[in-house]
Order: sequence, then structure tokens, then C-alpha cells
Amino acid sequence: MRKRTFASTLVVCIAVLLASGPAAVSGQCQPGTTPVFEVEGSAIEGVAVTKDGSVYGGGSITGKLFKRSPDGITYELASLWDHSPGEEVQGYVLGLTADNKRNVFAAVLHFFDPEINGVWRIDRNDVVELYAQLPLGVFPNGITIDDRKNLYVGDDGGGRIFRVPPEGEAELWIEHPLLLDSWGFGFGVNGLDHFKRAIYGAITLDGRIVRVPINPDGSAGTPENYVTSDLLFGVDHAIFDLFGNLYAANVFFHTIVRVDTNLLATNLIEGSNEIYKPATLSWGAPDHVFTLYVTNYEDAFDWLPPPDPEPNPADVTRIDLCPPGRR
Repeated sequence: MRKRTFASTLVVCIAVLLASGPAAVSGQCQPGTTPVFEVEGSAIEGVAVTKDGSVYGGGSITGKLFKRSPDGITYELASLWDHSPGEEVQGYVLGLTADNKRNVFAAVLHFFDPEINGVWRIDRNDVVELYAQLPLGVFPNGITIDDRKNLYVGDDGGGRIFRVPPEGEAELWIEHPLLLDSWGFGFGVNGLDHFKRAIYGAITLDGRIVRVPINPDGSAGTPENYVTSDLLFGVDHAIFDLFGNLYAANVFFHTIVRVDTNLLATNLIEGSNEIYKPATLSWGAPDHVFTLYVTNYEDAFDWLPPPDPEPNPADVTRIDLCPPGRR
């Protein structure tokens, strides 16, 4: 989620919640964390992993796209605009998602250039190109893909989700009050995920996940709140595993939250030196069904008090989860 300045009343509310602290981690098998890669000068917000094990990251305000190859080499693929420290922010590279053909799609927000604002594709040969344009004033953030290769892009400035059909133009899929925060700040849907013919969106400031069913004709059904929890206040992105459990990155509390199929939320990871302001999540390669990748977006919400001591994680961390039966 891109960095924003909210009204002072919201800051006070968040401070109260931070002071009370989240609930404790359940005491069974604990997942392990491993640093994956660090990029000097670029805070990574979006992450996606392709089926060959390559890890892709988006460099937020720098406009850069990065790849860590399966043999452990990290390199820059493209720079969508020039940005130097201290200069005016032009835009953000935000959410990333990948299809099963090793294409990676990035939601890119640019405040000034309509030729940049939209969805960019990195193909399997690492060629980077604009895939679908979105009008200026649309703030593309979360992105996901369904089984029919339709992309869904959340507009966090307007409570909307756009759909991009395969090789087609972006179209408004749904606009609904449930896709906005209830505080009245106009902060819309954040990270997205597709699961069982529905799109799920994180409403960061409400601590809830919204479910939007996909109708048989591809149109959007009626949205509903899927789960709400205090542990999800600050949720930036949430994704499902194969079993229907939901994993959420809480950028306010520096936690990874697990919501089981009974909609019970628990903190899976907290107080880890490898998890700090987690923003987006991605599953590992298909044969690593218990491996999550998470970005530590240290530039987000710099007005929030850091933990003491302040963690110093890699830009991307791998989380090795406990298999079923060991949780």
C-alpha cells in the first residue's frame, strides 16, 4: 500500500490500538523466516513468484522492477521513471501477480503520465511493457488473476475494482461502498486475491476482507464482508492457501495473520526481526505449497512509531509454514 498522510484523528486511533497490542501468537509449531533479497535504495512493496522459482519485486517510488533468479542473482529489469532521493514522488510500483506461464503483472500508479498509469507485464523472457492503461485519477494498487486469465486491479482511491480481460482493455468491474473504508477518508480496497470464483479485497483501515463473487457471465456479484477482526486492522494484502485458509500481512502491527476456514483469526508471526511493515504476499513455486514470500515495506507509514528495537529485515522474506497437522 502506498504511503499516505491521514488526518490526525486516525493517527490517534491507530496509536491507541498499537498501545494495546495484538493478541499473542498461538503456541504450536512456529513458521521459519529467511531473508531472500535486498535492493539498495528501493523499498519493495509488491512481490510475485513464478513457477520456476524466480522472485519479482516492485521498487515502489523508484519505479523499478527487479528479479531474483532461481540461482540467487538479483538484478534490475526496468525503470519506468527516473527518481532521485528527495525528489517529488511521481508514482508507485505496487501489487504484483503471476500467471502459470511465468508472466508477471504489476499495478503501477503514476500521478502525471497516462502512458505509465496502469498494468505492466514482465513476460517469461523478462521483456517489460505496458499491458493495460488506466486513466489518471485511478490509483491501481492490489492486483490478482483468475482462472480465465482476467486480471483484477483495485483502485484504492475510489472503492473500485477494474477488470482487464486477456489482451484486452481495462474496464470498470465494480464500484461499491463496501470497497471503501468506513472512516470517511475515501481510502479504497487494497491488496486483492482470487479464490473459488470470487475476488477478495483488503480494507486496511477497517480490518476486514471483502468478498466479491464472480457471476457466470464474468460480471461482479454483490459484495459482502467475508471476515472482520481487530487483528486485521492494518491488513495490506491477504491471500488464500489451497485449503481455504487466509494469510494476511498487517502493515501496522508487523504481523502475519492466519484466518482459518472457521474465520478464526490468529497471529501467525509477530515480533520477528525478519518481518517489518509487511505489505504484500505471494506463494512460492507450485511445489512449495507451504512457502510464503512477503515484502517488508519500510517506507510505509513513517509516522507510526517503530518497534524497539527497530527490525532491519531484507526487502523480501521467505516464510516456511507448518504443514497441516503441525499447526
